[in-house]
Amino acid sequence: MVVELSHAQQHIQLNTPIVRLDDPDYELAIYASGDWRRWRSRAVAKEPWTFDWLKTIGTGVFYDVGACVGSYSLMAAARGASVVAFEPMPWNYAECMANVYLNSLEDRITVLPVAVGAEDGTAVLKHPGGPVPGFGEAGRPRFAQTTWNLKIPMVRLGDSGLPRPTHVKIDVEGAEIDVLRGMDLNGVQSLIVEIKDEEHEADALGILQAHGFESAWKGGERTERQRTCIFRRQA
Repeated sequence: MVVELSHAQQHIQLNTPIVRLDDPDYELAIYASGDWRRWRSRAVAKEPWTFDWLKTIGTGVFYDVGACVGSYSLMAAARGASVVAFEPMPWNYAECMANVYLNSLEDRITVLPVAVGAEDGTAVLKHPGGPVPGFGEAGRPRFAQTTWNLKIPMVRLGDSGLPRPTHVKIDVEGAEIDVLRGMDLNGVQSLIVEIKDEEHEADALGILQAHGFESAWKGGERTERQRTCIFRRQA
């Protein structure tokens, strides 16, 4: 099958160096357009807890919500998972798609250029001029000072026609609780969620406990309040 790449993906392929991901078990690589992208190639060193969790999900259906350039999607797919990656930022989406083709994993990874939230609609991404664009809860901006706004489709993880996930990673720059509120959790066995503070941790636990999950691990603090939490369905 001949795959037609977008102009952005072709530009990435022609002009961007390739670096190897630090996955110790599989030879995977990504395009690295600058220092920030090279940092993404150190996914295991950056978040060893996420890598340890990924190794447990097996051949189920993995949702990567906030996939960025696709490092964890590639690692999950290499281990046999079917992956649906959600990445709303256009340049991240283009690079994620290019990385999928670079590793010949297009039969295992579907990348969707949409945001995920509590309901279907439109999200407004706000770019502050720095290297990490983001969006806040329920359409509220994460950054007060912006250089531009971008409207993109937003979906909830419900009955969308996609294969139901068994494992979910959520890292969406402060909108994690909205993702959980809109998500159909039937069939999900575990989630790894980036939590921005104790209030969000309590909100996440409340939502997930109501659906039969328990907190299995938390740590990986990046700041005094921000942490990562793993939730598993109770036996």
